[in-house]
Amino acid sequence: MKYAIIGLGAIGGTLAHYLVRTGHDVTATDADAAHVAAVRQRGLRLVAPDGTADTVHLPDVTTPGAWPAGASIAGRCVIVATKSQHVGAATRWLSGRIGADAFVLLCQNGDAFHHASKHLPADLVASALVNFAADVTEPGVITGGGAGEFAVGERDGRLSERVTEVAADFAGFGVTRASTNILGLIWGKRAIAAVLAATALADERVCVLIDRHRPVMSALAAEVLAIADAQGIEPEPVDGIDVCALAPAATEPRRRAAFDRLVGFTAGNKPRSGVFRDIAVRKRPTEAGPELEHLAALADAARLEVPAIRALARIIGELERGDRQFADANFLDMVQRAPGGARTISTGGYPDGD
Repeated sequence: MKYAIIGLGAIGGTLAHYLVRTGHDVTATDADAAHVAAVRQRGLRLVAPDGTADTVHLPDVTTPGAWPAGASIAGRCVIVATKSQHVGAATRWLSGRIGADAFVLLCQNGDAFHHASKHLPADLVASALVNFAADVTEPGVITGGGAGEFAVGERDGRLSERVTEVAADFAGFGVTRASTNILGLIWGKRAIAAVLAATALADERVCVLIDRHRPVMSALAAEVLAIADAQGIEPEPVDGIDVCALAPAATEPRRRAAFDRLVGFTAGNKPRSGVFRDIAVRKRPTEAGPELEHLAALADAARLEVPAIRALARIIGELERGDRQFADANFLDMVQRAPGGARTISTGGYPDGD
């Protein structure tokens, strides 16, 4: 299958590197002109967690603005790997450029289908779970932060030929599969992603903060899971993490085991979340804000209270604007700022944890 990749960052660049290395024909575009120039001049370099590096060359990579007027995207599978808040713009740009037999695969954190469906027919769009870790560390260079599950699927649960073929093309990439419950996997990751976003409140390793602040992390996961339930979606475990057991409703042994697994998994990945790096290093708005706002809107529609999600969104916004500093105390402030305070968010006491 010929691939086109829109967004050559952490996710799209990692996927592009694998496809080129395994002999696939890849066209790519990215809005970062410096990144595109580096890839064109020196190739796309992927640095593994152990420090080893491998470079591939993409003969056809450009910025969207340099794309020839009226030219179609050369690819049957068009992977949209921009951050979720940019999927609307990316799919609007794509809408008149997709070939007759092509389809779009959404590859980002969260679920950006509500953005894509404004510009593309629903049956043109498939979705993916992305749980591997990576960062763009300089133009043309992506540093891997650890392996993770990658699954593709149709949103209606069909095991179609197109997603089966994509899964086969990525068979050597890691834990890759075609799923009949891709929405369940995406929502499982959304619960984990809310927890990872919360680790951006302090300058400390992801695994340490999750372990230290289990009560507030449990409250966040519970709220995401409640929204999924209201949507009629059954979340699935992600990379062996029993996502539903992160919520306070789970038995204590099951919840402890789920958190232990999550802490262990994140200990083997990059030390800081992408949300933290966006705020602290790149000085740019993160994908966490729009994602949390979308979750809150879904909660409003379902008449659900989500104080932890709303408090986290407010504090991340303050960090982005420079109105707040990274500190462990932000977690306690998050509890105090939520409607109902610790009575609403805390599970088993705060800040002592489980």
